[in-house]
Amino acid sequence: MMNIAWNLFELAVNVWESGLIMAFVFHFLDAPPREAENRWKFVLGWAGYFTIVTVMNHITVYEGLAGFVYVAYLFLFSLILEGSLLKKLMASAMTLACVILISSTVTNTVSVLADVPLETIYTTGNFYRLLSILAVQLLLVYCFQML
Repeated sequence: MMNIAWNLFELAVNVWESGLIMAFVFHFLDAPPREAENRWKFVLGWAGYFTIVTVMNHITVYEGLAGFVYVAYLFLFSLILEGSLLKKLMASAMTLACVILISSTVTNTVSVLADVPLETIYTTGNFYRLLSILAVQLLLVYCFQML
């Protein structure tokens, strides 16, 4: 039963993070997702990103270089939005950079302070993983608000 609850929690985080990332891309490209013309684009982008993240999470524990799949998706998706190609590439790359920087920093900090191996944090549904996930999400909100 706990495994089902943990999987649902992980999916909920994917839903949240996908929406957060798409909102950042839309705002960075001056295409507010609440405008009528952008709503369906936002939902489409969110659903595609959510699907990719969820599939990648089932394939690998830590994406590493495969994280560029996210950049490619965001860039290709952003082609339907207004803005220059350079700005679209920047939005895509900055998103991955923020996620990697924050995720790595938080997870490594928790690992060192709690004396828990990184692999355990990445693979086990425990308090330290929960703490890491929540801290990462809060810092992503802060980071994307600052950019």
